[in-house]
Amino acid sequence: MDNLRRIGAVGEDYASAMLACSGYEIVERNFRTKIGEIDIVALKDNCLHFIEVKSRRGVRCGLPAEAVDNRKQRTLRLVAEAFIKSRRYYNFDCCFDVIEIEYNFIENCF
Repeated sequence: MDNLRRIGAVGEDYASAMLACSGYEIVERNFRTKIGEIDIVALKDNCLHFIEVKSRRGVRCGLPAEAVDNRKQRTLRLVAEAFIKSRRYYNFDCCFDVIEIEYNFIENCF
């Protein structure tokens, strides 16, 4: 696994753990279709949360959530619709969330 994927996977693990500690039920992780992927689907208080996790090693290229542009939002909506239909989660409110994770560390310190 390359470094960027590892950063993303660790961020998703951390986000899932924090959500579970906050009372969310993790329904599914990394739900994939031909169109795209949703990192975490979680349920809390009769609301189905479709969660995109964005992890970065710094903000040189902008804040992590800024990567969720209009195109990505459209993709997330389509993938969420596919999830609802395939898993038959018809009787829930839905919302879309972004969790930002920034890693702070010192590079080349030795």
